[in-house]
Amino acid sequence: MTIGSQIREAREKQGISLRGFAKRLKVSAPFLSDVERGNRYPSDEILEKFAKALDLDAVELRKLDPRPPVQGLRRLAEEDSRYAAVFRELVKQKVKPEEMESFLKQRAEESATGRRKR
Repeated sequence: MTIGSQIREAREKQGISLRGFAKRLKVSAPFLSDVERGNRYPSDEILEKFAKALDLDAVELRKLDPRPPVQGLRRLAEEDSRYAAVFRELVKQKVKPEEMESFLKQRAEESATGRRKR
């Protein structure tokens, strides 16, 4: 299963045409087609839109992304050195991927409900 195939499957299950879905999300139909075929990958912002519109979990979709995260991490670190510092600290403290996924899922749920859990 890929990000694109998951998106296509959910879109078709809901009976939404490719062009209709693209128009609804304000992306081009060729871009959406490329994403569904695995030729392109959506930005995190667009992926969130896809997930919300199709009632999918964005964190689970991201897990299907086969690209190495190095480019994204490098770009973030160049834009703001705090990302590099935080990532180094995660590695130093041996934080497990499951712990990070749990944190991100909780944050996404809080964001969806519009409040932080205390």
